[in-house]
Amino acid sequence: MLISMLFSNPMLFFSIIPVLIFSFVVHEYAHAYAAYKLGDGSQRYKGRMSLDPRRHLDPVGFLMLITVGFGWAKPVEVNPYAFKKPERDNKIVAFAGPLSNFVMAFILTGIYVYLAGNQYLSALMLTVLVWGIRVNLMLMSFNLIPLPPLDGSKIFLPRRVLYQLEANYEILRIVFLILIFSNTLGQFIILPASNFVSSMFLTFFEMVM
Repeated sequence: MLISMLFSNPMLFFSIIPVLIFSFVVHEYAHAYAAYKLGDGSQRYKGRMSLDPRRHLDPVGFLMLITVGFGWAKPVEVNPYAFKKPERDNKIVAFAGPLSNFVMAFILTGIYVYLAGNQYLSALMLTVLVWGIRVNLMLMSFNLIPLPPLDGSKIFLPRRVLYQLEANYEILRIVFLILIFSNTLGQFIILPASNFVSSMFLTFFEMVM
C-alpha cells in the first residue's frame, strides 16, 4: 500500500502523489473532452473541461487509493441525448479515458528511456517516471475490464448485456469488491496486461533511440 511508503520513504511518497493525481485527472478530463466534442455541452458548465484536480478527484476515493490500494475519481456523467449517434459516441467517450492513460504511459516511457543513461539524473526522478508509467498502465488495464461501472463495460459489452448487468448492480458490486480485495483482478488481469504493454513500449523506444 502507498501509505506504508509514507513512513519508509516519505520523499518518494510525496513525489508520487502528484503523478497519481495527474493520471486520474487526465483520465477524467479525457472523458469530458470527448463528450464535449461529440456534442455534450454540459461538460463545460459542470466544470469538467478543466485539468484542475478539484474538478475531478473524489476525496474519499483518493484517500482509499492511498490507504487500501483501490480508489476512484468523480465519474464524468454524460448526456447521451446530446450525441448524434448515442451508442457509438458513448463507446468513444468511455474509450477516451483508458486511451489517455495509454498515451501518457507511452510518453513517460520515452522520457525514461531517453534519460536513463544520464549519470547526473537522480534515481528519485527515474523512480517517479517508472511509477508514472506503472500507474497509467494499471489505470488503463483496470478500466478496460468489461464490468460495470468500468469503461470496458461500455466499450465491449452489447447494450442488452450491459443493461442486464446494471439491473443486478448490487450483486455485481459485491462480486467486484471480492475480486479487487482478493487481488484476483490485479494478479491475473491488471498486472499481466500492464507488464505486457510496458515491455512493448520499452522495446519500441530502445529500437528507435
